[in-house]
Amino acid sequence: MNEELKVVLNHLPEVKEFLRHLKIEARYSALTIYGYQTDLLLFFRFLNEFRNGHDGAKDFKQIPLTEITKSDIRNFLYFLDSEKKYSDRSLHRKICCLRSFFKFCHQEGYVQADPTKAIKTPKIEKSIPIFMDDEEYKLFLEAAESLRDQLLLRILLATGMRVSEVEALNINHIDQINCTVKVVKGKGKKQRIIDIDPVTINLMHQFIQNERGVARNPEEKDALFLNRQRTRLSKRTIQRIVKKCREKAGIGKKITPHKCRHTTGRLLLEGGMDIRVIQEEFGHKSLSTTEIYTKVTNEHRMREYRKAHPFTRADAL
Repeated sequence: MNEELKVVLNHLPEVKEFLRHLKIEARYSALTIYGYQTDLLLFFRFLNEFRNGHDGAKDFKQIPLTEITKSDIRNFLYFLDSEKKYSDRSLHRKICCLRSFFKFCHQEGYVQADPTKAIKTPKIEKSIPIFMDDEEYKLFLEAAESLRDQLLLRILLATGMRVSEVEALNINHIDQINCTVKVVKGKGKKQRIIDIDPVTINLMHQFIQNERGVARNPEEKDALFLNRQRTRLSKRTIQRIVKKCREKAGIGKKITPHKCRHTTGRLLLEGGMDIRVIQEEFGHKSLSTTEIYTKVTNEHRMREYRKAHPFTRADAL
């Protein structure tokens, strides 16, 4: 923890309580909490300089939360936009962070009014996700060097699971008879049942019987994927395996586990699956999140049309 953050937390215990709430009750990841922490630190650093004329941890002067107004929020956003040249996406994240913080403070009785209520968020144009086409994902699967890695890639593409969900996957989460997987998200807080194909189930059976081995630690005895030290495979290692296979397959796109998820969304939608079923399979809270895959399928259709139709070629009449 840096010195400036220590000072802010000492002066504003509400921030410390909020960060604790994100970890224990909301079950946010360490990376997400770090993002909130950074955004709040930036906000209070700005207020300290803008309101008090002080800069840095040594000169930090406490500003009571009850004295923070809508004007303070607007001045902060104007500063980020005009002087720091933050993008709309970055501004959107800062506003969401402040909204969450002041909503928490209002619910806990730290403030009587929420100064972020009238603040509008900039509209963000959703970009088309990166995905693999049919030839690329087949080359990607072929690039796996071990049965474990082959199974790992197949699970990513067969289910669209998040990397954190694959990391948490246990053998007892797999129903090999009904071809389903129990997906656990947020340290066991949320669960859902999703489908998986028989070929991947068969590959999983082979892996468990012939290659997986025994976990070193009793608490990880059910982990599906283990590393060389016989401990649960980490998210970072999964990301490295995906990168290695992408490079070996000669795929120029920056394919990550999440891009595998985009590819699965495209395959399911193009295969005729109802978008609301995809929403359930993927664990999306909002249908609008799932609807981004309609843009993926449109983009894929246009690419295939341009490759196939003679009128789109450079030498077309």
